[in-house]
Amino acid sequence: MTTESDALSDAILVNHGNANIIIGYADKTDRLERCCVRFRSLEHNNIYTLENLQFIKNEVFPLLDDFLITVKKIERNVNCLATLLTKFKVDLDSKVVQVLEMENLTYGMNSVVTVDHFTKVHRNVSSDCSRAVVWEFKPKWLAQYGENCRNCALNRMKGRDISYCYNMVLSRPKELKKWFSTEQLPSQFFSDMEKYFENPKNVLATLYGAQRKLRNSVPPLTDLTSQNDVSDILALLMTLRDVTCFVRWDPQCGISAKIVDVDSKPKSKWSQWKAQQEKLNASGVQVFH
Repeated sequence: MTTESDALSDAILVNHGNANIIIGYADKTDRLERCCVRFRSLEHNNIYTLENLQFIKNEVFPLLDDFLITVKKIERNVNCLATLLTKFKVDLDSKVVQVLEMENLTYGMNSVVTVDHFTKVHRNVSSDCSRAVVWEFKPKWLAQYGENCRNCALNRMKGRDISYCYNMVLSRPKELKKWFSTEQLPSQFFSDMEKYFENPKNVLATLYGAQRKLRNSVPPLTDLTSQNDVSDILALLMTLRDVTCFVRWDPQCGISAKIVDVDSKPKSKWSQWKAQQEKLNASGVQVFH
């Protein structure tokens, strides 16, 4: 365990979601920290963070291996993060904050374009030397050939105008050039990505392969009647269906990829999962690739 107090400059809020905030420091820009704000109690968040770290090591890493981002536990003095935690309505009932330090996967980038609800492209537009691109995306649910694609059906039901699907990348990597034609990416980016996704050891193949291993062992979401019906395998599968991938392309260094957002999903979310699936089923929307 690493303990740090005021060794770094003031914390900066980089990003946030419903359950976590991403913290940066002006004098340590190549690293970020992930802090849980899921619960009102800081002590409760600390406990969740430590349990989540074990979940990542024991359950997620064996499936994703080196694609999983490396995290290090750091214990911070609550005074260092009090302002941020208070902003997110966390009660400061502990003297320490358990955070997970990780690599800043968009380090060196100064421009981000939000392509759609699930995709962003990061670049350094002020440098003539760096042509690197960081492609950030959420692949969501695996759909095998001939199956209704839940990702596309849900997008259509919600009125999202997204013409492509990450389920199609593995079988049709050449389509990336058409899908991202408006982003003015280098032609070498697309040719390199095509070769990358033709290799069976790419990040998407690994992620979807892990989902495939688990999904035959779980019941349909519409069959759930209580939290007790949510097995550890189903909770793990729902985690893998909501991760974020960062694929970094550099014409000199090639392609590297990491997966983040692998927090354990609370089994108490079962009713939300069920309601969403029932609504999608009732809509009758189906999309096949």
